[in-house]
Amino acid sequence: MQVGSAVNKLSLLSINYKRQFTPANKYAQQFYSHQVPEKTERIRHLYKYIGWILILVSSLTLVCLPRFNRNDFLLQKYVGSESIDAEQYILLTQYFQGQDVEAKLDAPFTYRPLVPFIASLLPLNAKTAINIINLFSLIIAVIFLFKLLQILGINFRLNIIGCCLFIFSFPVFYYGTIQYLDPVLVSFVMAGSYCIFRNNLLALTLIIIF
Repeated sequence: MQVGSAVNKLSLLSINYKRQFTPANKYAQQFYSHQVPEKTERIRHLYKYIGWILILVSSLTLVCLPRFNRNDFLLQKYVGSESIDAEQYILLTQYFQGQDVEAKLDAPFTYRPLVPFIASLLPLNAKTAINIINLFSLIIAVIFLFKLLQILGINFRLNIIGCCLFIFSFPVFYYGTIQYLDPVLVSFVMAGSYCIFRNNLLALTLIIIF
């Protein structure tokens, strides 16, 4: 009985050994050996993109901070007083918040109610609420710019340089978070351009309507 059991075990080992070297198993081994590095490479690229997006967003925030809410840190000598545009957008936000400022509102600023209305929904004062939306809009603009340059076939290094040219530009620094509505317009332009190259007409139509 012991001899027969040993023979059976040896035959099973021989069969399993042969199966390891069948063409099907060799193909499977080759397939998985290619799949694992490819998956690892995709994960590595994903982390790389996320890391650079975070760096770009952080850089944008730092660029906008000195003039946020017209605090003008170390810049008071070089900048003017608050413009009529900014004052009107603040008043329009306060109007949506329920304050009695209707008599002070003027056209054409009252024809641009979207951002002040959204700002009025935030639990912040009118000035800060508008600028939080402006900063968020610039972040969206950078992300869409990054994706747009990808679609245009720009390599990763030049893509980052292009985004940096936008972030460290004078208009972003000077007008980014001082109660103007231009950052929101810029984000819509970037998003619309992306939709055009992606041939997403439905999203483009919604952007134009807003």
